Amino acid sequence: MAARKILSLAILLLFAWGMQAQDDLEAMLLDEMEEPVEYTFGTFLSTNLLNNQSTELLNKYGLNFRISHKFGSFTSGASKSFGFDDSNSLIAFDYAIADWWNIGLGRATLNESLNGYTKFRLLRQSTGAKTMPVSCVVLLNANYKTQTFDDEERDKNRTDRFEYTSQLLIARKFGNLISAQLSPTYIHRNLVSTKNDLNDIYALGLGASIKVEKRLRVNLEYFLVQKHDTPNMKYYDPLSLGVCYQTSRHAFEVFVTNANGITENHYIANTTHNFWAGEVRVGFNISTVFSLNPKK
Repeated sequence: MAARKILSLAILLLFAWGMQAQDDLEAMLLDEMEEPVEYTFGTFLSTNLLNNQSTELLNKYGLNFRISHKFGSFTSGASKSFGFDDSNSLIAFDYAIADWWNIGLGRATLNESLNGYTKFRLLRQSTGAKTMPVSCVVLLNANYKTQTFDDEERDKNRTDRFEYTSQLLIARKFGNLISAQLSPTYIHRNLVSTKNDLNDIYALGLGASIKVEKRLRVNLEYFLVQKHDTPNMKYYDPLSLGVCYQTSRHAFEVFVTNANGITENHYIANTTHNFWAGEVRVGFNISTVFSLNPKK
């Protein structure tokens, strides 16, 4: 009887020791294992906020076909169907060389220009083993006017046709409802219309996206632009308000804005209409994303 009790006690002690050893081993493994990095997804529903690009990028081998369109100003009157007789469009293709690096090429009807850009991520918002409070993306854009100018000397000088835009896109997603973006911007224009116009213009973009439903958001976009009025022209800060709806492969954005241009160099530096005076127009973006991944 005593031997049975001693054997039972020994088995119990051995079992307790085994459980403790297992707990210690699991603790050691957890200490050695690195905590996973949780990256933030869906800061915005599209690679564009409204006019401006967002910090969203296509996944590697992704191809995006994008159409952007703006009508004329409501103040053009009934003879122009309140702006709907006028049009200004951009057709563009975006491609993802890597998850962090996109390039794009487009054609705009305004000034008959070609537009190319490169866009790459520096930082990505994350939590866990690596905490990063914001996402940060660099956008470099070049615009080339192909139109024929009345001035023969200007028409011959090809370098004068270039305009460049550089942006640092800084965004943060606050929970699941609100995302915000800052866009410090620098624009250089090789040739301007008059000696009173500035070749270099600085601006700060402010953007916000508010979730209404899973695939529907209200977006707001505003650019505070360096004052560069001339005796013959007054410029205004571009302001846009609209909605974005996303499906599995498409994104639709409809908005009102006082900016008539579509490319960065134009809608930021050359907005000549006053939003608060009702000089606004309707614009929309349609994006369709394809995957060219050879493994799929």
